[in-house]
Amino acid sequence: MELIIDGYGKAGREFSRGQVRASVRPADRLYDEVLKAVGVAEAHREAGRLVSASVEISAAGDQWCVKTVSDLFKEEALFTPGVQTPTQLCGVDVVSVGTIEGGSKLIQQFTVAGKDGTLVSEFADGGMTTVLSCQGKSAVRKYKRVA
Repeated sequence: MELIIDGYGKAGREFSRGQVRASVRPADRLYDEVLKAVGVAEAHREAGRLVSASVEISAAGDQWCVKTVSDLFKEEALFTPGVQTPTQLCGVDVVSVGTIEGGSKLIQQFTVAGKDGTLVSEFADGGMTTVLSCQGKSAVRKYKRVA
């Protein structure tokens, strides 16, 4: 999947504002297996492979927001770092605790149906890398930044 970061801010919190657009890609079996472990329904996983999505990460004071929007769905996860928050991950209800490390890494630890998982998004000058893990399975996605 080619993902494009649309200029996240570097003042203060390096990724206090950012947007990522994803283009359609052929099925990624490993990523699909992780989504399955999280509990994402097959129909939702299949539909997700057919659309492009935008992700925007923003902060206002201590409140952070991760917004994902496509033609088929819209998710918005609001959280305060270190505070347990009910939210959604790929259409699945989860309980999540988000933390910020070093100003360039967002870590979302979540629990769904008794299973623990993590979603780590790390920003660098050239782009972003995400790692989604659940039940011993992990998938990496690399994002390319464009100026």
